[in-house]
Amino acid sequence: MSNDSNVSSSLEHSDSSDSDEDLDAPEYSKIFSKRSADEAFQAEEPKYSSPQKVNRLDSLLSDHLKEAAERSRLEKVREELLQDIHNDSREELQPHSQSLASEHEDHLQQLDVKSSEQLAHPGIKLFNVEKLCCLYSERTSLFAYGFTSSGSAIDKILANTATDSLSTLLLSKAIVTCMQHISDLKSVLIWLLNILAVHSSPVTVHSCYNNLIGTLHQFKVSSLGKSSGPHISWCPHPLALMRIFVNLGARAEDLLGKEHKYSQDEIRKFLTVENDENVECKETPKGQLQKENVQMVYKVMALALQTKPSMAKEDLTQIFFMLAKVELDNHINRSISLEAQECFSAILQCYSEEDWSSEVSISSDA
Repeated sequence: MSNDSNVSSSLEHSDSSDSDEDLDAPEYSKIFSKRSADEAFQAEEPKYSSPQKVNRLDSLLSDHLKEAAERSRLEKVREELLQDIHNDSREELQPHSQSLASEHEDHLQQLDVKSSEQLAHPGIKLFNVEKLCCLYSERTSLFAYGFTSSGSAIDKILANTATDSLSTLLLSKAIVTCMQHISDLKSVLIWLLNILAVHSSPVTVHSCYNNLIGTLHQFKVSSLGKSSGPHISWCPHPLALMRIFVNLGARAEDLLGKEHKYSQDEIRKFLTVENDENVECKETPKGQLQKENVQMVYKVMALALQTKPSMAKEDLTQIFFMLAKVELDNHINRSISLEAQECFSAILQCYSEEDWSSEVSISSDA
């Protein structure tokens, strides 16, 4: 019995082996590939979202698009409403504004600020360019200021110095070095101050300035020392200062004011035109007033007043008035404000205690 069952199982195994061997190799490969693909699909299938979840995302996206379209429509309606309100307001306001303007036109014109009007800088026009160098030119002579030579070496050099070689003399600073040997030093100083005011060469202008400042510094040092010698000081006379500003284009009556102590003969003496220079002045083209020159004149005046010159209170007040009047000129007032303050401070220090108890007034049209 057992032998029969073994024989039958062997026969079955042989039949299956024969059937497998009868399959072609390509056919077997196709079956195996299909079976592998089905298994891979079944393994990856759980990774994909369910149809229910996909439908939910589509629904949310659709709702979002609908809301965006609705918001866009509402925003457009809002803009149209605002534009209609704006147009209606303008139509209502325009007739009202026209009626208001017609009723109060005069009053509105009075209150209106006219921006087209240009505000002029405060000040006056003191200098007339057409009158520049009306009394002397930059070639003015030392002898026109009363210089007399004593025959010393430095006096001979000063007396024989031509205009063309003036810069060489000033650059050597021989005036400062040999000032004690100059017979008429005050005439030399006022001569240099007049050249400083009108000269066109920056080298000559600065050379004049350096010689004046150097000499005045020595005066100031001597006045501060305890030397038993005489007090040395220098400051131009008010009418000599007036001559400088008149030569720059100002009028004598504007510089002196209505009330002053000087006679017409004294004033006329300082307004004399240099005969040798008059022809040359007329032939020389008129230039422009140099702010730097005026600024240096003020610096020299400030230091000269600090040497404590012995001057009458009327002369000090006249210089104060003259410097203040020149500072009002709207062409140069911004350039000399600091120098003018130094001059005013120095003048106040020159008044004596007795001068402060009295009054001196000078009236002016300006």
